Amino acid sequence: MLSALPLAIAADGVMVPFRPTPKTPKGKIQWREVKVAILARLGTRLTRAKKSVPQLLRRRLVAVLGDIDQFIPLLHLEARKQDFESAPSVIWLSDGGRGFWRVYRTLFSHCAVAVLDFFHAAGHLARATKVMFGDVRSAQAQAWFRRWRHQLRHGQHLLVLRSLTVLIHSQLFTGKSFTTLLQVQAYFQRHLRHIRYRHFEQQQIPLGSGMVES
Repeated sequence: MLSALPLAIAADGVMVPFRPTPKTPKGKIQWREVKVAILARLGTRLTRAKKSVPQLLRRRLVAVLGDIDQFIPLLHLEARKQDFESAPSVIWLSDGGRGFWRVYRTLFSHCAVAVLDFFHAAGHLARATKVMFGDVRSAQAQAWFRRWRHQLRHGQHLLVLRSLTVLIHSQLFTGKSFTTLLQVQAYFQRHLRHIRYRHFEQQQIPLGSGMVES
């Protein structure tokens, strides 16, 4: 039964082009953000090679042209329709956008495991690497970034945070470089419980918000 499967909820914002005059191409395009969430049961299916792979079942969409305060009640309504309170587990997936984490805290923090999208997290490590080496394309920078990313992915997130903390206290960086490192360190500190990727993998929890990104 679908009700016996975990419920995943992923949210993000997407910029959509609008015309000022409905049903005509006239007028200058106006870009506006649409808040989007996907709710789906996490199932599995067998490939032709008899390999079990994840599958999203009973996908439901919530989309709001408005702010977070308008988004929250509509997402809550759909989550109730999907009987989220009775699901064996609930998983929240999102990038680092503060507004969507407010959605999580408002609606699901009492019942859901929260996961920070791994690829967004790795992107912040790339920001810190660029500060350190000036160019992320150099061999030394790439090696450093790959080591950081491997540590983050394989259960050493505390070591990553410790490295960032050492950097901001090293007095080697000033101005915009220091500000960037401080932002990245604060980002990982804020999401410390949401970046336990090895643990999530062991629990068969998705590590990214691809279900809504796509």
